[in-house]
Amino acid sequence: MYLSLRDELVELMGLAAYEELARLCAEAMPAPHARKAPNGRTLLPVFVHHATEAALKA
Repeated sequence: MYLSLRDELVELMGLAAYEELARLCAEAMPAPHARKAPNGRTLLPVFVHHATEAALKA
């Protein structure tokens, strides 16, 4: 969403702040590994919230 709303966010927060936001968002998102469905279609990556991961490990 921060990518599609770049212009609006830059106007609201300034370019330097937006660039920091974009950097933090990019770091927070793991690189998606494309997985294939049985029919060969590329699936969207699934991201699990860190609290859910911690609860599953407990």
